[in-house]
Amino acid sequence: MIAGSQALRGPGLTVTLVTLVLVALLVLAEYALDWPIPLHH
Repeated sequence: MIAGSQALRGPGLTVTLVTLVLVALLVLAEYALDWPIPLHH
């Protein structure tokens, strides 16, 4: 189903992890801007 499944072998896995982390940071940043509430303070 996933065309990039073969890329998971070797450096492809690192690229995937980095991409997921960057996307997660962007989402968290948007949430922080929309709701400036210190959840973990």
